[in-house]
Amino acid sequence: MTPEKQDQPALWKGLLGAIALSWLPVVLFLALSANQATEPKAFGAAAAGAMLVIVVYVTFRKQAWSVVLWVPLMLFAAIAGLTLLGTGHSTPTSGPSAAPLEGVAVLMMLLLAAGLGVIVFTGAWLRPEKWSASLLVIAALNAGLMSIAASNGYRGVTKQEIILHLSDSFGRPISGAAVKYERFGYGSGGSEVFEASGSPLYSDEEGVVRVPSRRMRYKTQMMISKNGFREITVLLGTQVSESDKSRDYSLSTPETPAIATGTVLASDPLIIPLCLSRLADAPSSKVRHLGLYSKHDLPQTVRPKSLDLETGKFAADLSGDLELEYFSATKTRFRDQRLRIRGLNGVQLFLVSHNECLPTVHTLYEQLYRIAPQSGYQQEVIIANPGNSPGPVVYVRASDGKLHGRLCLEALGDGVNETPRYSGTLEINPSGRNLEWVKKND
Repeated sequence: MTPEKQDQPALWKGLLGAIALSWLPVVLFLALSANQATEPKAFGAAAAGAMLVIVVYVTFRKQAWSVVLWVPLMLFAAIAGLTLLGTGHSTPTSGPSAAPLEGVAVLMMLLLAAGLGVIVFTGAWLRPEKWSASLLVIAALNAGLMSIAASNGYRGVTKQEIILHLSDSFGRPISGAAVKYERFGYGSGGSEVFEASGSPLYSDEEGVVRVPSRRMRYKTQMMISKNGFREITVLLGTQVSESDKSRDYSLSTPETPAIATGTVLASDPLIIPLCLSRLADAPSSKVRHLGLYSKHDLPQTVRPKSLDLETGKFAADLSGDLELEYFSATKTRFRDQRLRIRGLNGVQLFLVSHNECLPTVHTLYEQLYRIAPQSGYQQEVIIANPGNSPGPVVYVRASDGKLHGRLCLEALGDGVNETPRYSGTLEINPSGRNLEWVKKND
């Protein structure tokens, strides 16, 4: 047997071992990324695997099979370095579009890019001493497969579906609703976003739409449309860190930005139930929006005692439609504050909740689109801790049964001696229950 043939088994053993070793960083990265609890350690583990590959390469640089380790190290270091340089160059560090600590992030990018550049130049100097064209082709194919596996595998192990459950005002599922989506990532212009936009997806017979997404990283805006219904937009916020157990989202209509807000558990999948609004329930031009500020209506030392629904003005007597009584339940300053609201002149009230949020089950259609309830009104309501902005929602109904209002009122004061001050908003419809307010463009 010739020496060349004697070397063949050793060469192939070394080649197969080098290919297996070159995949170590990719395997570690994907394995840790698959679990949300260990994902923050994925990059560190991949870097440790890469260091082991470097050590083995430097030790066996004289072997022909070492080119299989050299090619992916050089390729990935060069691509990562150039990517960091490009991202750092395009990220604003000052001005209105710059995020907090953006300058520090850019500096870290440049330092990492410099470190990767050192690896590239050192690797070019310490290139394999022996290699052949066939081994170089094998190394290039292996590096390409590693890149594809890392990219597609990462998308797969970090995916997180967003499931929308669509229903009408009677709770019946809506099929055939079109859902378009866009994503916004971190950094300038939402760069490096996975599948930045998507063609329309359609709800099935159960009213379910599955929007592909990934864990934590992106805000996802979903535009939902269906003949006979108003278009709505849902904006799902990011899960900034692993410790965040929920994600915020808001619902908007073409007429009303952020008409309602809510939270959804940061689980897989994310489930958001939604009611679509009928075209007939579009906002009425009769609805008036009033800003409430007691300090604009009365001197600082005068106690507001009532609120007029027609004008949104506070009075120092009971000449208005709602009597206001701000007090401490335990007669202790700045503790256990309460706000009692009584209806005057036949006005009745309906308290919804302290925080107006979309629940994790199908919400009441009327509450979602600010349609005043038909029943359940009472003479007075008591709001606990009324200093929380923007305040709870109180629907009001005049004695004629036609005028309806939607009141959000915040109260501040010590609850004992200090004159309370009020602020908030009031939507009034003189002839209907629809209280969605159309914001006028300035």
